[in-house]
Amino acid sequence: MHDFFSRFRKGGIRFDSTQVAFIAILFVGAFLRMYEFHDWLRFNPDQARDAIVAFDMTTGKIPLLGPVAGGTEFRLGTVTHYFSFLSGTLFGFSPSALAYPDLFFSILFLPLLFLLVSRMFGTRIALSVMLLAALSGYMVRYGRFAWNPNSMPFFTTLFFLSAHSLLFSEGRKKLLWAALFGISIGIGVQLHTFLLVLLPILALFVFVFLFLQKKLSVLVAVISLSCAIFLNIPQIISEVQTKGMNTNAFFNGVGNRTESTRTVSERVGRDALCHVRSNAFILTSLGHSDNCNRFIALMKRKFPMTHPLDIVHAILEIVFTVGGIFLLGFFAWKETRLEKRFLFVGVLVFMVALFLLIIPVSNEIAMRYFLASAFVPFVLLGAWGKFLFERGRWGIATFVLFVSLLLFLNALFLKKEAALFASGRVSDADMAILGETEPLAEFLSRHTPSQGTAHLIGMRSYRKRFHKALAYPLHLEGKKLLRFEKKGMPEKSGPVFLIRKKTKSYDAMSEIDGMPILDRKTSGRVSVFLLRRE
Repeated sequence: MHDFFSRFRKGGIRFDSTQVAFIAILFVGAFLRMYEFHDWLRFNPDQARDAIVAFDMTTGKIPLLGPVAGGTEFRLGTVTHYFSFLSGTLFGFSPSALAYPDLFFSILFLPLLFLLVSRMFGTRIALSVMLLAALSGYMVRYGRFAWNPNSMPFFTTLFFLSAHSLLFSEGRKKLLWAALFGISIGIGVQLHTFLLVLLPILALFVFVFLFLQKKLSVLVAVISLSCAIFLNIPQIISEVQTKGMNTNAFFNGVGNRTESTRTVSERVGRDALCHVRSNAFILTSLGHSDNCNRFIALMKRKFPMTHPLDIVHAILEIVFTVGGIFLLGFFAWKETRLEKRFLFVGVLVFMVALFLLIIPVSNEIAMRYFLASAFVPFVLLGAWGKFLFERGRWGIATFVLFVSLLLFLNALFLKKEAALFASGRVSDADMAILGETEPLAEFLSRHTPSQGTAHLIGMRSYRKRFHKALAYPLHLEGKKLLRFEKKGMPEKSGPVFLIRKKTKSYDAMSEIDGMPILDRKTSGRVSVFLLRRE
């Protein structure tokens, strides 16, 4: 390292403009994801639940299965728990430290995206796309807290890059890419049910293609499969011990979630519109962050003239996605080099496979589902960039103007989001923010005896949202916080805390439902009261 800086000072190491731009963009992307990371961290029930599992691993409680897939009894793999445990061991078990792995992979997604897009469309377009990904409100938001789907963009992009590299690399490099290919599969299948189905199918296609091209050796296949299987040993052990209980839960969950009163055509239409909406939202951050219902409602109203701006948005979004898909197909047909054609066709195959996979569950689709395909809109933008660059100066100017507009929209979104979080009034019945819950947790801990048990009562929505977020800090101290679901006072001993939305009327009260208030704490829009037992 000393050698490097000595040579740098003497002018022995120089960076060209591309390298400088790459480093600057990476710095900006990292800064946006790391800024106020601790205080603005989302610490909802899912995050608190996983934090408790990771901390309990220090006592020898090693989980064989991971988080429950939404709406089912099926449980994903344990890799996110292990990542959090490793991070906690290195940096401490604060909620923010447990989220470092997702933060890390969110930042590393940027250079991976650059490599992918540069292989497809060249360096200039790749830098533009990387800059947009660095500022994308969607990508920044999901890179700033711990959640099992949040690392999907990194591992799906790694899957593509490693698969592509197996085509033309040789010797030790090929063996390294084979290992990375297996790692991307082994970790990816543990992040979301979509990838559990999608990646093995796509990997089979990759192996078959490599075999037909005489690029697949036994050693490469063994390394890839060994890495993927090794990373899933805990689940395999669990399945052996329980005689396939989690596998049965998976198939039962698939059956339950695919039940719908919608016709096949309605599901297909909803799936298509949500793909279009997600591509636009990832690039612009315009619209609703968690669903595409507004876009679908607009389509059903048959373009009423009372919503002219919505109509323009809808048309542009459809043109962008459909046109981008057409361009990818055109470039694949026109391309003579196998290595580049593989990427064009591969992205199209991925899009088709994910589209087909979502059809059965399209009745409950949300924007967060598309973390699995977060690289896709950036690739589509790259395809438009290649098309415009080939048109000459006016095309290049058009692309620069378009990317500048997208950057401006995301900058506005990030500014608005930062102002909201800086206000310290984000937490409510739908969201728990670490910097706002910590003062409440400290209040509870101060009034809870060592190794003691406290009880949480109050507004049901607030109990549900904040119970685990408040319980985790107490859990680190050997204390318990139980959520009391009935009316009245818990029969068991221990301090009783009432949680509810902050209001002036309650702040002025000396008792609640006949129970005297001994102490109180307000943080943001949430109030907690210590009540005296009668």
